[in-house]
Amino acid sequence: VYKRQMLINLEGTLIEEATRATIIIAALASGVSPVLAALIASIPFMLSMIGIISFIAAVYASLLIIASMLFSLGAMLGRISGESQIRYGLIMLTTGLLVGLLSVILVH
Repeated sequence: VYKRQMLINLEGTLIEEATRATIIIAALASGVSPVLAALIASIPFMLSMIGIISFIAAVYASLLIIASMLFSLGAMLGRISGESQIRYGLIMLTTGLLVGLLSVILVH
C-alpha cells in the first residue's frame, strides 16, 4: 500500500507547488543571508571611512557585531532543537572565535 502511494505523480498538485516554493525560499535565504551578514558587519568600517569613528573602534564594533550574530544563530539553533539556547549560543560563539583565530594564525 505504501509503495504504491509513493509512486504517485505529483505534477500539478499543491504538494509540487509547495515544494517548489520551499526550494526557492531556502535558496534565497541561503544566498542572501551571508551577504547581509557581511554588510552588517562592515557598517563600522564604513563609518570609519567617513570619519565618524576611528578604525580601531570599527574593528571592535565589527567583532562585537559578528560575535552577537554568532551567539544569536547558536541560540536559535538551540531553540529549534529544544536544547539550551545559552549553551548552543556559547558553542557557536566559541567555534566562530576559534575559526577566526585559526584564520589569523594561518595567514601569518
